[in-house]
Amino acid sequence: MLDIILICCSCFVCVLATSVIALVVYTFVSYNKLKELNFQAEQSWNKIISQLKKKLDLMFSVAEITVTHASNDDRVFTKINELKSTIISAEDPKELLRVEVELKSALEYLHKISEFDDRYEKLKSDEKFLSLRSNLQQVESNIKTLVEGYNDTVSNHNKLLVMFPLNYIAKQFNISKRKFFEFNNEKEDQAFI
Repeated sequence: MLDIILICCSCFVCVLATSVIALVVYTFVSYNKLKELNFQAEQSWNKIISQLKKKLDLMFSVAEITVTHASNDDRVFTKINELKSTIISAEDPKELLRVEVELKSALEYLHKISEFDDRYEKLKSDEKFLSLRSNLQQVESNIKTLVEGYNDTVSNHNKLLVMFPLNYIAKQFNISKRKFFEFNNEKEDQAFI
């Protein structure tokens, strides 16, 4: 009889030990998955910032060429320089979105004056200007693609954080939801000049 009790106890200990090991492994794998998604989101975020900086540099070059054709219109330089410092310190998608909206407004302004202002006739045929505008379009396309990738990663990350028991694991390791980078078409507080 004592043998049966010892066998039962040893089976119980084995099951308990296996359960604890399985729980530890599950926690480890879950934690790593959350950290991996967080890392992917960080990488995407950094790529977006890099492309926005590139866009600013291209816009500055476009503005420089534009201003050479009409020296009294250097407001765009000032605005682009302000936006550069904002992008460098941006840590929040809303802040980057605001900069992106202002960049689009500045770009629309440059496009409008280059198309409709008679002072810019030579600009319309300037090869460097046309090349820069083409590069800007490519960068904008890249930004859109990167933002979609970032938002997909954030969506996957945030979905895992609401699932049991991952929500408990995330809470224990201070892993929180990330914010989406959302474009909107509203024109409030988006005037460039």
